[in-house]
Amino acid sequence: MKKILFVVLLCLVSMPAFAKDKSVYDRVINSGTLRCGYAFWPGLMEQDPNTKTLSGLFYDYMEEMAKILEIKVEWTEELAYGDLPEALRTSRVDAFCAGAWTNPIRGKYADPLVPIVYQSVTAFKRAGDNRFDNDLASMNKPEVKISVIDGESTSVIARRYFPNATIQSLPQGTDGTQMLLNVITKKADIGLADAIMLKTVQDNNPGKLREVKLKYPLQVYGTTIWIKKGEPELKATLDNATQQLISDGTIDRLLTKHETAPGMYLRPQVPYQGYSHAAE
Repeated sequence: MKKILFVVLLCLVSMPAFAKDKSVYDRVINSGTLRCGYAFWPGLMEQDPNTKTLSGLFYDYMEEMAKILEIKVEWTEELAYGDLPEALRTSRVDAFCAGAWTNPIRGKYADPLVPIVYQSVTAFKRAGDNRFDNDLASMNKPEVKISVIDGESTSVIARRYFPNATIQSLPQGTDGTQMLLNVITKKADIGLADAIMLKTVQDNNPGKLREVKLKYPLQVYGTTIWIKKGEPELKATLDNATQQLISDGTIDRLLTKHETAPGMYLRPQVPYQGYSHAAE
């Protein structure tokens, strides 16, 4: 009898080891809360230094998504962009909700949702510097210093297009404006940035920077939410909600609200867009 009881107890103790781990989708649906990681980027996600209140395009987007899914968004943890995959893998957060570019390296370790906006990344130089225009190869030389942030999309672009240049990597978590400020202060020759970052720097440094004239941008990325690899139910749920917000005009309204300069945000092309009262 004792042997039988021992076997039964052993089986009961061992069962959790063989139980399937609860998915992020199950946790979100059962709790009614999506735990969001975030990072700060001008326009996309910002914080009032006094009240600590969050705002920005992706803050508004997530709040709109929460409404139509009838869940709550919890802004759980501030992250560096480079920490995004690990924070998702270890379930510190359910999603990275502040908007991050869809670069392929990041896509090896996390899954993106449908982008709500696209952003072009371009090279910028000091005003008065007559080098580099219409000559991509001229930037791919050891004597050319290019300022990027380690582990982020700018470093991926630099490695792809300028493997022979001198890459100056700033630490993860560095304010993105520093890449362009390094150009202004002659610590670097080239900085890689989007239109949002350029405007942020130019507002305080008018006339100091100029875009390198090229036929095309160096890269165009979708900007979106990221979730843990292998969560198809969660991805389908959030993608479906996002598609509704795009097609009913909500996203276009939010882009217009947060667009501080023409052409700052590149709208997604959609097969059908029938505005509803959500667009007002």
